[in-house]
Amino acid sequence: MSNSTISAGVSSAAAPAPEQGGEDSNFENISRVITLACMLLICLSFLTAATKHRLWHANSPIDKLHKFVLDQILDQLMDLASIYLLTSKGIYLVWGVILMIANGAITCIAVTHTLSDSRSSFMNLFFIGLLSYNLIGPLRDIEDADPFSHFVINLWMIWGLIILKTVDKFFSFWVAKRSYGSADRTNIISDYMRFECTLSTGTLDPVSMRGYKYIVSGEEKVSFQTKITDDRQVDIDIANSLSDKVVTVERVWDCRDQLLGRKMDSDGKFKDICLSFALMKLLRRRFLDYPAEELNDVSKSMTLVLQGLLNLESEDKYRAFRVIMTELGFLQDLFFSQYPIIFGCGFPIYNYLLSLLLLGATGCLANTAYSDTHDLGGNDIDLYITFVLVAMIIIMEITETATYLLSDWNKVTLLINYVKFPWLQKSSFINTALRFLCKIKIMQPVRDKIGQFSLLEQYGKFSIRAKLCNSRATFGNGVMKFCRASVKLPDEAKRMILDQLRQLSRGPLSNGESSLRRNGMEELGWTCKLQASTQTILLWHIATWYCEKKGQSQRSLPSSGKKEVATALSNYCAYLVVFVPDLLPDQGNKAKRILDKLASEIDRKGARDELHMLDIMMGLLESNTILGMGAKLGKRLVESISDENKRWDVLAEFWAEYVLYLAPSDNVQAHHESLGSGGEFITHLWVLLYHAGVLERPEIP
Repeated sequence: MSNSTISAGVSSAAAPAPEQGGEDSNFENISRVITLACMLLICLSFLTAATKHRLWHANSPIDKLHKFVLDQILDQLMDLASIYLLTSKGIYLVWGVILMIANGAITCIAVTHTLSDSRSSFMNLFFIGLLSYNLIGPLRDIEDADPFSHFVINLWMIWGLIILKTVDKFFSFWVAKRSYGSADRTNIISDYMRFECTLSTGTLDPVSMRGYKYIVSGEEKVSFQTKITDDRQVDIDIANSLSDKVVTVERVWDCRDQLLGRKMDSDGKFKDICLSFALMKLLRRRFLDYPAEELNDVSKSMTLVLQGLLNLESEDKYRAFRVIMTELGFLQDLFFSQYPIIFGCGFPIYNYLLSLLLLGATGCLANTAYSDTHDLGGNDIDLYITFVLVAMIIIMEITETATYLLSDWNKVTLLINYVKFPWLQKSSFINTALRFLCKIKIMQPVRDKIGQFSLLEQYGKFSIRAKLCNSRATFGNGVMKFCRASVKLPDEAKRMILDQLRQLSRGPLSNGESSLRRNGMEELGWTCKLQASTQTILLWHIATWYCEKKGQSQRSLPSSGKKEVATALSNYCAYLVVFVPDLLPDQGNKAKRILDKLASEIDRKGARDELHMLDIMMGLLESNTILGMGAKLGKRLVESISDENKRWDVLAEFWAEYVLYLAPSDNVQAHHESLGSGGEFITHLWVLLYHAGVLERPEIP
């Protein structure tokens, strides 16, 4: 029996009677409108989700709009469209199947679907049931239908692949819930770190990682045993040695074969991926409120940071920031993406194979639809829609597969297996392939830019108070959103902050006084002892702006890179005060009240431009307000330090020291929320200090 005859038989049962031509036309139009609407929403959501690591929509109205569209509109519309089309016949059934696949692809990379969300899998089961009923229907109701026709075979192939992919996702979800979704693994890590130092022998070396048995993988294989203490309390102890299935940081560094040796990994970036993953597991304890008992003796952790990550002999001067950024990327994925589900069972080979097979089956279905479009109840318009749908699926599946292949989760999974199985280390092909894969990095979920905001440059018909109220009413994304910018953190700023961090070997964090003392400006130490850190930030922010504008008006010689450092960090701290004050030390509404008071003062003065603002500041030198004291501080800096380059050295050093002082915080929830929209630079410092054992700021005498 020919395919056209078979298709005609299928369409004869699926097509409506001639007297129902009007109803059939309405059905076709409704199907097209629904399908096109779903296509548009899926494409927009896919574009936003696939670029979620880009700053242009992180922590912005676009990001929140994407989440709203995905949660409130697309899910409901896709459910209705899938039900409507999957209960149809012919070409419209094909559309229903393709939209079903597309919805699965978008939920796999969307930030709003995580370990706590299994709704999409349950809906897939319902859709599979509808598809099964509709596939069985033609074979049951059409006497002349050939069960081996291309159209039916293609649909059955897709039906089987969707079932396999759903089962694979269910299994991965179950394993991931056990590995990452519950607190059991974190509890094991917390207990393990109590005894980690007892497993280390010999002298610690943070360069070769000798003695650092931080777990990268296999914590569930750690053996504990109960014991009775001297006061007859039940406690646990750890076995004398670790299983071969446990991969530690020390073991990764001991693997000196081709891939992880000096030949292929001269800068240590491959090994650092494993280090970041191990540090992420330690950091997760803080988010789940587990103790970090190893920090009671901070010497080991401090040594790792100061002599390991901040090693002056390292070729990568900014290694610490790279390791922390990768660590936060893992943590962000753990909280806000489906990577833990995909990699819950290790390398997701089945997921990749099923995606490739699904691509092939979808292409075959499109070819069948092209051959028998009219027999399937469609026309040329329907054919074009089908081709667009198939192209959309191909792009999505390729993007999804590439996203997984090039992710840090895939890299760390492959590196763990490489360390665990020595036979992999002897294969030149595997070494070369893994090197190529680990070198590629096109995605960065955690942003490496810092927000910028200048309080003294908000000229216009809207008052600063009105902008602040609008910003708070819209969760930080109102009119004020368009008054801020972002810049890449200058390398000189990174260097200066790391230099300040190295000072931890000499004493606790300084609130800026040390930098002033080193530069002979001890008399300005009072600015670092104000009641609230927000006051100090705003005071020095105003002074920095004053020095910048005065330097421009005097047409001085070009300054060094320290000016860029000082202005960038000054504007970043002002940005924190305005947009994310919860990341700063001040509790409650203290920062808000201080900011509102300054904003009201600036609004009353009504500056038209920066020259007018400078004149206003000159008239407030005797005032005790923040604006007046900031102007006085700026004027003092200009008059006391005639050399502009030296002046910017003082300002840059102060800001580098003070931003580090601001970082320690107990507000874990604020950092968690910040990670959801790309993270903040102060979170990087917060994590770096945590690993160094610095959990709080020293009290100001």
